[in-house]
Amino acid sequence: MEKVYGIRPNQRHYTCVVDMLSRAGRLREADEFVESMPCEPEANTWSALLSGCRTYGDEERAMGRCGEHERRDEPEGDQEEWGLQLDGAEKYSASVLFTGWKS
Repeated sequence: MEKVYGIRPNQRHYTCVVDMLSRAGRLREADEFVESMPCEPEANTWSALLSGCRTYGDEERAMGRCGEHERRDEPEGDQEEWGLQLDGAEKYSASVLFTGWKS
């Protein structure tokens, strides 16, 4: 993308890749892609991965990733945004636990 179009990928571009892989059920690849990203994943990145986990019933991956995200040190920057991200991750993990993965 950078070589051909001169556009350097940002967090949103990486999130789109995670979203596409997750929607296609390629959760292992999406998870590995998150690990290889050169920037910190944003809240939407986690949301895309966790949504795919719920859709395809990968409870183990979802719970592991939610817990990992919640344990990360608070990033620098907008404290309010971090609070919303953490709150969203907690709500998602709780909804998964209490719904038993059923819609």
